[in-house]
Amino acid sequence: MASGAIVPNAKHKRSEISNKRLKPTTVVRPIPLVMMKISLNSTSKLEVRNLKWKLTAELEKVRTLINRLEPVPDKTANNGNKGGSDKCKAQILKSLLTKAYEA
Repeated sequence: MASGAIVPNAKHKRSEISNKRLKPTTVVRPIPLVMMKISLNSTSKLEVRNLKWKLTAELEKVRTLINRLEPVPDKTANNGNKGGSDKCKAQILKSLLTKAYEA
């Protein structure tokens, strides 16, 4: 009978523990891409010039960030060849940015 008295207490402790489980508080939210269409016909030349200046400055910030994130190739690794998946990703980003800038 002594063991019978212990079992209900053990079940009670387990149910308390399961009720106290923490739910995740962080939720992964997708980052919305904000794109704006600007009609250049209805804006003044000064506004267009200022907008172009701001966009060019932002593009330069992105390019410097890519250069910072781009890994420095190790000349002793890969028999002196540049390579690696990180390098490819940075190169793809660079090509996308240069295409967007030229267009």
